[in-house]
Amino acid sequence: MMRRSGLKSLAYAVLGVAASLASMPVHAQSTKDRILAQKSVTIGIHNRIPWGYRDASGNVAGLQPAIIRAALAPLGVTEVKFVIGEFNTMIPGLLAQRFDMTAAGVAITPPRCASVIFSEPDLTSGDGLMVAAGNPLKIHSFEDIKRNPQIRLGGGRGSANAQHAVSAGVPAAQMHLFQDVESTIAALVAKRVDAVIMSAATIVATMSDPNIKGVERAVPFRGLSDADGNEVALYTAIAFRPADTDLRDLYNEQLKKLKDSGELEKIILQTGFSKDNLPPNKTAKELCLAPGPSK
Repeated sequence: MMRRSGLKSLAYAVLGVAASLASMPVHAQSTKDRILAQKSVTIGIHNRIPWGYRDASGNVAGLQPAIIRAALAPLGVTEVKFVIGEFNTMIPGLLAQRFDMTAAGVAITPPRCASVIFSEPDLTSGDGLMVAAGNPLKIHSFEDIKRNPQIRLGGGRGSANAQHAVSAGVPAAQMHLFQDVESTIAALVAKRVDAVIMSAATIVATMSDPNIKGVERAVPFRGLSDADGNEVALYTAIAFRPADTDLRDLYNEQLKKLKDSGELEKIILQTGFSKDNLPPNKTAKELCLAPGPSK
């Protein structure tokens, strides 16, 4: 029979082991591991043609959903769920864990890089302007808008294109911001604004809708210029939470395979874009460190 002192020593030893186990850090399952284990991912979209949207049949279509599906399917992740929100809720919704990544045509900009991490860019798009048919006010640049204080410019709330107009010096009094492409276009058709600024790619896709009448793309249009006088382009990518670097890295590996095989270019061309929209020879890191554009 074990003596009392031996029992006491054993009890202390057991308590010590228990305390040690209790003090060990508990590692929660990472987003990447959960997605791979469940074969399911949740994506945030803005319901905006041509980036990510629900079509007339209720199915999600568009550039970035197509890229994400093609990138993750070889990993066995075939269940892709979508959460629709306004464009300016994409990053807050991501950080609030409403979804695992975005597919809303979010451009890589230094301010956004302070909040989220990005995949390598998947598309290039410059600024574009939509105006009433015939372009009655002859608008072909931000300078034209600044010279005429009567011009009302519409844009997407939180969009980089609208920010380009502000950076170019368009007064706030001339800016009118809307929650989505549909309401922005509706304002132009109803003559509540005289022009709307969007990515050129979005305008091309919008103009392909036979129901959109009485408007046209302003050609030519000179957008925001950088310090060297070059027109500023936007580079879109998938956004991730800062803690999900392993998921971002895995996605980048799959994205590179799509690029190398030519599948990414095929997706870009099939979703209404052109070869001018192919990804740039720039990395997300370089774009995050890029200096701000000139006015």
